[in-house]
Amino acid sequence: MIKSLENTHIGKWQRIANFISVVEYPVLNCPYCGEEQLYFDPESIDTRPVTKDMADSICKKYRQAKEENKKPSVLLDELGDANGWAKLFGIGLVFAEVIVKQQDAINGLPHLMTGYLTCHACDGSVAASGMQVVAEATQSRRQTTLVKVEHFTPTLSIIPVSNNVPEPIKIELLDAFKHFHFDPPSSASKLRRAIEQFCKDMKLQGKGLHQQISSLRQIQPELADYLEPLKLIGNEGTHASDVSEIDLLHAFEVFQFVLEYYDRQARYKQTQANYKKLMDKYGPKQEVPKLENKAAPAVKGNKQQAVANG
Repeated sequence: MIKSLENTHIGKWQRIANFISVVEYPVLNCPYCGEEQLYFDPESIDTRPVTKDMADSICKKYRQAKEENKKPSVLLDELGDANGWAKLFGIGLVFAEVIVKQQDAINGLPHLMTGYLTCHACDGSVAASGMQVVAEATQSRRQTTLVKVEHFTPTLSIIPVSNNVPEPIKIELLDAFKHFHFDPPSSASKLRRAIEQFCKDMKLQGKGLHQQISSLRQIQPELADYLEPLKLIGNEGTHASDVSEIDLLHAFEVFQFVLEYYDRQARYKQTQANYKKLMDKYGPKQEVPKLENKAAPAVKGNKQQAVANG
């Protein structure tokens, strides 16, 4: 699974979710022009030192790095670089490098960090803030400077969001993208709110999200099936804390497919207009074909069960 993600859209954002070298930072999509031309400028970085105890309290990823990577020093010395980790665990090199960099982050000198990403297409700028760690040199690694961005201003879209998507859904989804970098459970909760806005826009009947998805299943069964696991990860983010970045990235991509419903509707309207022009000119008079989209019926059932599942 990990190997297949290395060079994908998900793999790029998974790397950003961890400490990563600025010179290896992936090229991102610009929030102004949409082009994949947004580069992190190493010369723009400004830092201020902070104690390790303070870094532990303000940066969740720094704290996780210490908790998850307590490996015997002998093992680290033997494995050395990412190639050693990749060989031992059978994982891809990119993600092996993430493991090694997390080890570096534990031993590094932490700093508060601000910097800028610049679009090479439109010259737009995005501010970035978070943590920088200067990883001390070891027998097998040179001194390395790593960053973990926790805030982008303006917020960067993790998936493409069409102009056809209603604004209330966009607002909640943008909040989910914003929280992804520093609080994944909150991001999952925001994703759930975006789903609720989608159900509201679809005018689905039912008091809770569970009933509304059941209502959607009567008119768009495929979309309802895709929303079901998204509802569950949203519940997890709201009521618990066991939500990982990779789970969220998969959820975002699934929701992207759901939101493409609006693009299909827009294309249908344009096709309707073109069809009518052609039929008026060349064909017999007849009604324009319509998309299959029945009205959503009210959902009946046990109210307590709906609340429990919603």
